[in-house]
Amino acid sequence: MHLRTVVGVVELRVWYGRNPATRRWGCPIRQHWGLSAHQQFRPGLQDRLAFTATATGSYERAAAVAAKWGCPADDATIHALVQRLGARAHRGPGWGRKKTAQLRVEGHEQKIGVADRHEQAGRTAGGRGLLSEKVVVSGQGEPLALGQRLHGEAMQRGGPSGAP
Repeated sequence: MHLRTVVGVVELRVWYGRNPATRRWGCPIRQHWGLSAHQQFRPGLQDRLAFTATATGSYERAAAVAAKWGCPADDATIHALVQRLGARAHRGPGWGRKKTAQLRVEGHEQKIGVADRHEQAGRTAGGRGLLSEKVVVSGQGEPLALGQRLHGEAMQRGGPSGAP
């Protein structure tokens, strides 16, 4: 089995076999690591490549940046990865069924919080407000969890003590 990781391609010798209970073929190490049957990327590398594509705005630029941090990947590979992850992110429990009472597509609410210090605020030459340092925290969890994370980030940067 060949697996692309952050440090390069790793070749592994793994066991494949038939599960006696389900009578299906599989690879126990893939199941243990949470990899799909033909997945070639480790989850950490998938996250980095998907983030790089998002941050750079194009698959070509993402491929160029990935090559700079030691993971050469072409733009077609990054495009296919992003498309696969995006499709999986919005599938609900009723996906692919002709008749179902369950949602076919799930909604995911993204929560975003920004913290800054008023002492670090300034103005541009044109008079527009400017923050010299800010922190952005986002997530899909509960609002309280986001608030706790944002408070922790603010505290690390010298924010006031107290409850969020």
